[in-house]
Amino acid sequence: MTEQKKIEARARRENAADLWDRLWSEPESRDWREVALGKVYNRIISYVPKGASVIDFGGGVGAFGARLTAARDNAVDVLVLDHSRAAIDIARGKGLRADYVDLEDHNSVLDAVIDGTNEGELDPIWIATEVLEHLSVEGRARLLEHISCYRDDAPGFFTVPNNCLGPEVEPQHTIQFTAMSFTRELREHFDHVRVEVLGPYLLGIVGDPAKTTASVSMCLPVRDEEADLEAVLASFRGFVREIVVGVDPRTVDRTREIAALYADVVFELEDPTCSDTTNPLHDPAVPETGCHFSWLRNQCIERCSSEWVFMTEGHERLWQGHDVLLGVGELLKEADVAYVWRRGKHQRWLFPWLARRDLRYKRSTHNIVDIPEDARRALMRDIVTFHDRDHGNAEKRSVQRKEQNKKTLWDDWNLHGNPTSLFYFAQELKPDDPEGAVEHFEDFLSCTESPAGQMRYQARLILAKLYLQLSGEDSEDGHDVLASQRLDRCAEVLHGCSAEDWSRTEHWLWLGDLAFARDQFEMAYRFYGYSGLSAGTMPATVWWVDDATYLWLPAQRLAMTCGLLGREAEALVWARRVERLLPADASVECIEEAARNVEVIEEFIAARKDQRNPVAEPVA
Repeated sequence: MTEQKKIEARARRENAADLWDRLWSEPESRDWREVALGKVYNRIISYVPKGASVIDFGGGVGAFGARLTAARDNAVDVLVLDHSRAAIDIARGKGLRADYVDLEDHNSVLDAVIDGTNEGELDPIWIATEVLEHLSVEGRARLLEHISCYRDDAPGFFTVPNNCLGPEVEPQHTIQFTAMSFTRELREHFDHVRVEVLGPYLLGIVGDPAKTTASVSMCLPVRDEEADLEAVLASFRGFVREIVVGVDPRTVDRTREIAALYADVVFELEDPTCSDTTNPLHDPAVPETGCHFSWLRNQCIERCSSEWVFMTEGHERLWQGHDVLLGVGELLKEADVAYVWRRGKHQRWLFPWLARRDLRYKRSTHNIVDIPEDARRALMRDIVTFHDRDHGNAEKRSVQRKEQNKKTLWDDWNLHGNPTSLFYFAQELKPDDPEGAVEHFEDFLSCTESPAGQMRYQARLILAKLYLQLSGEDSEDGHDVLASQRLDRCAEVLHGCSAEDWSRTEHWLWLGDLAFARDQFEMAYRFYGYSGLSAGTMPATVWWVDDATYLWLPAQRLAMTCGLLGREAEALVWARRVERLLPADASVECIEEAARNVEVIEEFIAARKDQRNPVAEPVA
């Protein structure tokens, strides 16, 4: 007997009907399953329309069936098939149709389906949650082949644990699936397959629901990204046609092993520094320990087979817009490149992560897509990635930046006069040399080769913040005159922002803060009012913006200033708006503080009203 046959024989014993009868008779066992699989159930339900006929294979006590019928107002027909008679009785008690089958016996399953299906009924939707991993290799194959024989695009939904609870840990199981092994097994039986990752579970979707309008490959180059890579790949799995991962040969952690769990293609990147002098992208400023980022990204693109490529990083996961990405093909028929939102911690910016496969990246440092001037651009606001790097990797990246970025950027500016490199060089100086950063940002603004636009607006914001920082340091050192001069220059720099980019309003908020700090409350009120015009509306910009400056912060500043100016009614309007504009992930403290501020203003207004309209004392 082979080792697999031994595993299957043991699983057959561990899955005996009488054992499951006892398990299903225990309320905690029933409740645990429904809670653990709640997210999976809800995802499947989103695909099941009213009027559907559903076969819940191995459906136990009918937890999924009951949730489905409630969600569809009882306008679905559910047949629960299980080998536990105790479970069947419980399912029937919930008003569901249920029948006994031997899950491994193909004929038993066929008889139950035929008996439970009305003549002329539509082809059923097959559901199997936490079942396939209990079956033998032959049992799974017979079941999946039977489902696929209904028609080529027969819909089905199957969930299994994600790379955990294998036979050595759970004797009821015969196999431990990964996203890729599960995908491959389903593809042996179905033409259309997607596998999504829902926490600790894999959701296999086959048939009609697995079809997409998009031909999109996700790809990325990585090096030592084991801390973040799994979350990134899992977020895209099932929502793109393929995943391609290029691994830096200098990688020393488990990056390769993790990539193999989720990616269709995993390959070794060549010459990470692009040291070949015959390569058109060669940059002599890239050190031996560094990376030529565009060269690495372009290698990944070369391995992609789809019409579109979604580039990302080893620490940047798909956060929102998964279903939008599935249907992106129709939306991008008239485009060559698409900008999506990238988010960090309380910041966001647009970036052309999604582009046609014939486009490539340029620049060894701060690489960007080389977009032709006549390229058709699209804005995909509903697709959002989240940039969040492990702290240890972030520290390593910081060291790499100091070694490579400053040199490559300075050389590009000094030798080729590229103002973009001057901007980024000044940016790199900020942490360790703020005075030097100020000098080079001033050079950038005076550079005639850098036309008005979003980059100059961003340079003014950064420069103003640096002047504010240095002014504070000057004040602490007793250099009050120099501190005042820096503040004046800070305001002057901010006043020039409107000419650079009319769509953004952060500078008005900052000018308001400068005026407020100098007790110029009427001036502050006017500046805050300008910034308040954009409260709740994010600008479409490729430069990073703080969420708060376009959400609740202008309203908070206006409420505060109106209160000081004695305009309580207007202060109340803005305070209430703060409550509405706080993001969904705002801290409890922020939410409670906003509510308290509204309450305080309301009480003050009520007290003032009582003072103006005192109640007359009765005459004795």
